[in-house]
Amino acid sequence: MAQGLFGSHRIGERGWKTDDLRSRTIRLVKLGRRLMRLRCRALLDKGKDDSS
Repeated sequence: MAQGLFGSHRIGERGWKTDDLRSRTIRLVKLGRRLMRLRCRALLDKGKDDSS
């Protein structure tokens, strides 16, 4: 995931457990999942309004 976001040249020889990119990657993934859940809810709610 981090290689896709930041490039493999930035991941290379770093200690992954203590690296700042690790915490950034985790935050970005959590944000992405939250946005997907909210968008799914919005689509489902819109579907309810259309069928009424």
